[in-house]
Amino acid sequence: MDTSKSDEIQHPVGRLASRFYSDRRLIVLTILLAVASGLSSLWILPRMEDPLLTQRAANITTLFPGADAERVEALVTEKIEDRLLDVPEIKRIRSQSRAGSSFVTVELRDDIYDTDPIWSTIRGKLEDSIADLPDGARRPIFDELEIAAYAWIGAVVWDRPEPASPAILRRLARDLKDRLFVLAGTKAVDLFGDPKEEVVVEIDPRRATAAGLSPASIAQQVARGDVKSSAGTLRSDKTDLVVEVGNEFKSLADIQAATLQTNEPGQTLALAEVASVSRTTPSPPASKVIVDGKPGVVVSVLLRPEYRIDQWAAEAQEVVRGFASELPPGVKLDIIMEQESYVSQRLEDLANNLLLGVTAVALVTFLFMGWRSAILVTATLP
Repeated sequence: MDTSKSDEIQHPVGRLASRFYSDRRLIVLTILLAVASGLSSLWILPRMEDPLLTQRAANITTLFPGADAERVEALVTEKIEDRLLDVPEIKRIRSQSRAGSSFVTVELRDDIYDTDPIWSTIRGKLEDSIADLPDGARRPIFDELEIAAYAWIGAVVWDRPEPASPAILRRLARDLKDRLFVLAGTKAVDLFGDPKEEVVVEIDPRRATAAGLSPASIAQQVARGDVKSSAGTLRSDKTDLVVEVGNEFKSLADIQAATLQTNEPGQTLALAEVASVSRTTPSPPASKVIVDGKPGVVVSVLLRPEYRIDQWAAEAQEVVRGFASELPPGVKLDIIMEQESYVSQRLEDLANNLLLGVTAVALVTFLFMGWRSAILVTATLP
């Protein structure tokens, strides 16, 4: 009885193996596909020094101006904590109440890896807690703590004998930040030691008194003229549109042109008529960076996890070289850390170890099994 046909029907794996055995083109095509898949995976494989960590912590800050610590604890902190207790994925809640401010730290359970839905739920709970907060309390600010290593850190340093100009350092650092941010693969660029900017309004007492205006009334009218919140939402079946008032201050000229109502009915004047408006840096600054004994501003870059750091670093080095060549005399750029050098060194060590291992396997196979087996085994290792 001939059973070959029934064996092929009953054993499709055997039939497939027979096809590979008899068709060399199919074998070559399969090997080429495997090699191409491996090379493409190696090419797009992310490379970084530190592993990715799940973000399981966040800070919630709520301001309550004018309230002491006990009122903040009873009226703000406890209200927020009560809402957050409804989220079972939360592992720990820590809080601290101070005069005028409430700080709540939320930590998720260790077995939570998909944190985005949990943070969305927590944001919803915070929105619900706004109705429980007293009048005068600000909207809670949710800040998710990101745990990641910077891929590149540099500093714009003042290298002149005269006192440093915070405005120049800030302008140059922000220029470098903008250049690095547009690179493919850049996730975020942070500045440390940024002196920030503030607008100073110096009131002329003589002119203000003549117009019947006090510093408090001027401040109130200027604050009312700078509308930063939306005026409402226009809802439709297809989309929702946010309606905004177009009188937000966006430049010094807008502030100088702010309208003030005097004591005389119907009489107004511009802020520039009773005060001088200027832009400057806070003194003393809120934060300060010293690099080798000299003031500066540090620029730090976070890389997206799906990008290869060596490819990003090649483009970033071109940007950094171009920026350094355009710096004015007396200002220099110091490279504090480049993660790509560490990653390249470790990958080079790994490649050397793999090469040593392949050589050892090939040598042992050659000594005990002959040159043909050595070639076959060595060729399959990659």
